[in-house]
Amino acid sequence: MENKISDYRTIDFLCFYLLGVTQADIDGSDKMPDHDLLFKCANRAYLDLNRTLKFQKVPEEDKGELQKQKSKFREEISEIIVDRITNLLNEKPQDYEAWHKETCNKVIKKAQEYEQDNWLQKNGNEGKGFYYGQAQKWVNMTIKYMWVTERWKDKLDKLMNVLHVPVDSYIIEGVWNRDGWEDVLKGILVNGKEKSGRFSSDKVVPWSKWDETQYKDFQVALRTKLKKEQTPFEWEEETWIEIAKLRANE
Repeated sequence: MENKISDYRTIDFLCFYLLGVTQADIDGSDKMPDHDLLFKCANRAYLDLNRTLKFQKVPEEDKGELQKQKSKFREEISEIIVDRITNLLNEKPQDYEAWHKETCNKVIKKAQEYEQDNWLQKNGNEGKGFYYGQAQKWVNMTIKYMWVTERWKDKLDKLMNVLHVPVDSYIIEGVWNRDGWEDVLKGILVNGKEKSGRFSSDKVVPWSKWDETQYKDFQVALRTKLKKEQTPFEWEEETWIEIAKLRANE
């Protein structure tokens, strides 16, 4: 008889690979508390942006302290996101756009403390070490991992029409490759140039350095392009895989 891995075990593997939890942790009789699972989602989301961060270079004798500061940075901001999402899910219906903006700004404010203490390195020309683009990635990917667990399925289903697309280079390329979507790219083209030729990362402002206006304009313009029967969150999932396959074959 042909052996077949059960759907349950497959999902178990994926959840443990992504978040370090099993299905029993998520929905078993002795399941993990909401806060703890949320924290794992936020902690994992950090890995989707940490390569865009630059921490200060320190002498060998200070590397232990630097590592402590990096861990503290990750944990403190993850806790902020957990607290904000808990509020979103448990309070009366909120204006999601206002909630998202306030959440990103709280993340940025905490990150600025690490800039001021010289742990997080600032960009020489702009004097920033942490951008709105990085904050959105952390917040949006936390929600994406929450969705993967299905712990909050009913509550997230109700928010599906307003959830934002987690923006990265895959999503920008996905927009670039669609004819007639040039207006979505407006504001992120380098030096205000028009879209031309194949996508290249040097033709657009990196998502990790976007400001609030660039992010908001991108999300609004993208939403207007999508079919009414498809939410931005659903479109992102399809598009990310589409570009991942395209890049794998290049």
